[in-house]
Amino acid sequence: MSETHRAIEAVWRIEAAKVIATLTRRVGDVGLAETDWRQIAALYDALAQLAPSPVVELNQAVAVGMAFGPAAGLGRLPEAQMEFTRAASLTRNVRERTLLIERAAACRTLPPPGAKA
Repeated sequence: MSETHRAIEAVWRIEAAKVIATLTRRVGDVGLAETDWRQIAALYDALAQLAPSPVVELNQAVAVGMAFGPAAGLGRLPEAQMEFTRAASLTRNVRERTLLIERAAACRTLPPPGAKA
């Protein structure tokens, strides 16, 4: 198997694991399981290595925040701001671009981790 095929297979395995984690969350809604945010964060870390994108980076920040608390997720505000800005530059949809720009601006106005509200 070529390196390209191995990389594609790895990306698909990570995506499949994310789907399973999402389904686990839905099952959790009826009391049968809990979402494993640490696993989801680890999967996004691996996916970011194999197939980086603005969406992966943003989702990774959310998963880190869910797994390790808001301070850990907020600790990535500069990255989130950069990725929102990058995503805004890639879309042709005006409403989507406006939303992404607003989210990037919100990253600049949030208090730093550990700051008292």
